Parts: sequence; structure tokens; C-alpha cells
Amino acid sequence: MLRRRLAELPQAGRERALLDLVETEAAAVLGLDDGPVAADRSFAELGFVSLTAVELRNRLIARPASGCRPPWSSTTRPRSP
Repeated sequence: MLRRRLAELPQAGRERALLDLVETEAAAVLGLDDGPVAADRSFAELGFVSLTAVELRNRLIARPASGCRPPWSSTTRPRSP
């Protein structure tokens, strides 16, 4: 489970692991085949709209190992992954 894995990592490792997860899932939602999205771009810059934001949230929730339930607003605010 992701929570257990994160608990075993130092703070910087936790942030990197979560960022990797979001970047990878965001790329999948956007149909990108060339790897994770760039974390320095906002969701809007990447092409997210409300429907794709909800799809990203649902993918993160559906991951069996995640054990997380991010709020819908986490992908609709104009910030980077």
C-alpha cells in the first residue's frame, strides 16, 4: 500500500514518490505515450479540463496501492502536478 511505502521514506522521498505517481497518471489521462508529464507546468497548461481532472482523480483513487482519496479540487486549481 502506498501509505505504508511513503511512511518508510524520508520527506523528500515521499514527495518524489507522490509526484511520480501524479505525473505518470496525468500522462495516462492525457494519452501521452512519451512518459510522465512535466511537473513544472500547471494542469491547465498540460490541457486538463474539468472532465480530465475528474478522470485523473478517479485513477488515483482506483489505484489499489494508493489508499488515498484526493479532493476533486486538487486537480482543478491552477497549479503544477
